[in-house]
Amino acid sequence: MKILIVEDDAGKYAKIAGHVERTHEGGALELRRASFFAHAQKLLYSEQFDLVVLDLMLPLREDDQDTVDVSEEIIETVQGSEHCHYSVILALSSFSDIVDNQLKRFSDAGILLASFDGESNDPKWPAKITRAMSAAKDRSVFDFVVICALELERKAFEKTGATLGDYRSISGLDCLEISIGDLSGVCVCLPRMGLVNASLVTARVLEKFNPKLVAMSGICAGVSGKASIGTIVVADMCWEYQAGKWSNDNFRMEHFDSNLTLDVRTKLAQMLAEDNQMLDMKIGLIEDKALFEKIILQPMATGSAVVADKNRMEEITAQHRQMAALDMEMYGVYKAAEFASPRPIFFGAKTVVDVGDEKKSDTFQEYGSIVSARFLVRAIDRLLASV
Repeated sequence: MKILIVEDDAGKYAKIAGHVERTHEGGALELRRASFFAHAQKLLYSEQFDLVVLDLMLPLREDDQDTVDVSEEIIETVQGSEHCHYSVILALSSFSDIVDNQLKRFSDAGILLASFDGESNDPKWPAKITRAMSAAKDRSVFDFVVICALELERKAFEKTGATLGDYRSISGLDCLEISIGDLSGVCVCLPRMGLVNASLVTARVLEKFNPKLVAMSGICAGVSGKASIGTIVVADMCWEYQAGKWSNDNFRMEHFDSNLTLDVRTKLAQMLAEDNQMLDMKIGLIEDKALFEKIILQPMATGSAVVADKNRMEEITAQHRQMAALDMEMYGVYKAAEFASPRPIFFGAKTVVDVGDEKKSDTFQEYGSIVSARFLVRAIDRLLASV
């Protein structure tokens, strides 16, 4: 565990560092110290720490004799540093009035704030640090997370260029360790299919793992005339097709769309402009014309039910003239990513394995899962190359 203690008072630093060393269990411990704010700020912008414990009254610069309240500077630094988004931050102060006045501001910024009652016969600050250390230890950080609705879709990553590790249960999440080159991640399988499960699990994953990127792979239904069986649809935008109002037996749709960011969309569009078939990742998997279908960047609708009815599919398709596919989870993943702070890169790609009619079958599910997973591996590597 890598911990930064920002404290100008040598005696107070010794107490905090001593407690950290006595409390730490398992693994290496790296303790760093900054005794003035400018040094702390430089470290917070340039290095990643698991835990940061800091005083609110500090000299601004090395040669300053006086200490000042740096509460606002701390909040600005924590919010401005990408490294701080992945750290547990605990601020301690001996001045109760500062703690009372700044409690809400610090809480809104994601910073823990507590009094340093160092002279008390029964000090509470050691317990605060112990809890912060526990939170930092439990916080796993990955470069990326892949969400799958089915074990079939997750198992498909065995046939990609990714390296798979162990299955793990992390805070109840069904995780499979996965790495792409030097990038580390987990593939999380939902407990059940559907929009609600996708939203809740993705939100929990983002809070727990703080990934730079979250993506979804798998299989979906295609819109006849827009996406044939074998087409990989990268969801340019998605929405919940069930959102709206029923009145006098008529349904009026309300669009609450979720879109790829411009930067991500541009990079994916350029990737497809270079090669929108990627036959090299498909050859040998199946003997069918589905092999030659393209990878497209088009809208995808999401709903909570499996659709195997031509008339129902036509009703949903009428909501957007460019709609190419229908699934049960993508909108939930996109929306959870949109609301996350910090917001990760997000995208999803699913292979069309049926057209949502009465002829729906499992024939292309394994093939679709594999080529979707292979595309995801390539796209993740590309999108994180410059991050």
